[in-house]
Amino acid sequence: MIDGRLIILMSVLGILIVLIWWAYRLSTFRKKRRKIDLLSEDIGKMYADGVKNAHAQSRPGPEIPEGNLLVLFHHGNRSPWKRTFNRALKEKGHGMVVSTSNPEEVRSQYKGDIRIVWLNRSTAVKARRSVVVVNPTNLSGVINEVDTFFVEGKRKGVILLDGFEDILRSNDASRVIRFLNAMRDRCVGNDLSLIAPLSYKAVPQRVRSQIEESFDTVVI
Repeated sequence: MIDGRLIILMSVLGILIVLIWWAYRLSTFRKKRRKIDLLSEDIGKMYADGVKNAHAQSRPGPEIPEGNLLVLFHHGNRSPWKRTFNRALKEKGHGMVVSTSNPEEVRSQYKGDIRIVWLNRSTAVKARRSVVVVNPTNLSGVINEVDTFFVEGKRKGVILLDGFEDILRSNDASRVIRFLNAMRDRCVGNDLSLIAPLSYKAVPQRVRSQIEESFDTVVI
């Protein structure tokens, strides 16, 4: 006959085996559940980001005042002024982009009759069709291009000062203020509109205050 203690031992061992098996199943279930929860969180975050981006993209860009200059202080990496410029370019027919970017990159973003003033310090860079190369320290050169294309050409249009930050880095604040005043005079006298985007954090408080006191500004 089987000893009673052996039966008890085998019973306890069997119970332990069952408990270990259930513990293993529970642990596996929790790991799977955790993976599902993490996946759900990722999907939810992706959806929320997608909605947020869609709202940001659908949000209209800033309005450019007719016959005036607008300095746009911006936070982050969004560029709503590009939609604004394209819309104004379509309405007015002529445009000018003052930029540090390669002209081919500029043309890929804006469609229409545009003159590109390429801010570039290299003497090896040559002008090409509808592209003029100007050193960012040569602010009178930028003004001359506005006079030639718009004033002498009797064109009405819109100007995007996309290289404003490089102009600020290359010139002292007083020269930049005089430059903006001269550009505003051209806008008022020739029915031109100009938008000058500028990173809020890239401008010292003193210079930002000077610009805000002298010109129409908006912060986005």
